[in-house]
Amino acid sequence: MYKQGFGGDGPFYYWLACAAYYTGHEPLARQMWEVLATLHPEKRGEEPWAVSAPVDEALIRLMAWLEGDELADRLYGLYLFSRSPQAKEPSMSLAVCRLLPSDPRLRPFIDCFLFGLTDGPSAWAANIGRMVDALSAHNEEKEALCRFAFAMAVHPSADREPFANGAAWAAAIEYMWRRQQGERVTQREMAAKYGVSASTVQKYVQKARRLYT
Repeated sequence: MYKQGFGGDGPFYYWLACAAYYTGHEPLARQMWEVLATLHPEKRGEEPWAVSAPVDEALIRLMAWLEGDELADRLYGLYLFSRSPQAKEPSMSLAVCRLLPSDPRLRPFIDCFLFGLTDGPSAWAANIGRMVDALSAHNEEKEALCRFAFAMAVHPSADREPFANGAAWAAAIEYMWRRQQGERVTQREMAAKYGVSASTVQKYVQKARRLYT
């Protein structure tokens, strides 16, 4: 990758320049566009700061999550990227990786969400991704809830938890989150919502409370 000596190709520099520009890193964006223009002179004049092309608001919001102050923000941004059309572009995945800080806590999620690895620590990240998939599929207003799920998943006290039963964990986490918001929800309602038994929700709520209290 670029920050580790990856030479890059045209699409890589294009996406890195755009991503850097839309997240407020204009000097890096200009530097990378100059490299791109050296490889592809026809791209001069198409810089994102020089054209009035429509702005992809969803992509900008995604990049803002990647630039968040908290680990949970960046993980949610990685998750959103992995479920977006841009994830099909390998060069875009490399560009996103280039913009992320060197934080070892991000590594399993980078390997899983950006590059599709599913073994070792990446299997754990994949389990968390499936848990968040369940939360996302069952809720229209999902940002705060999914961010809460990531914050719980990477809490130091959850270090050895595999999060293998995604639906059960999603039901328990949503139950806990909604109770924290002062909502009157029941474990039976969460069980019906996620297609698991009420006893399973109770078990995972108890497990979550043991982990985080």
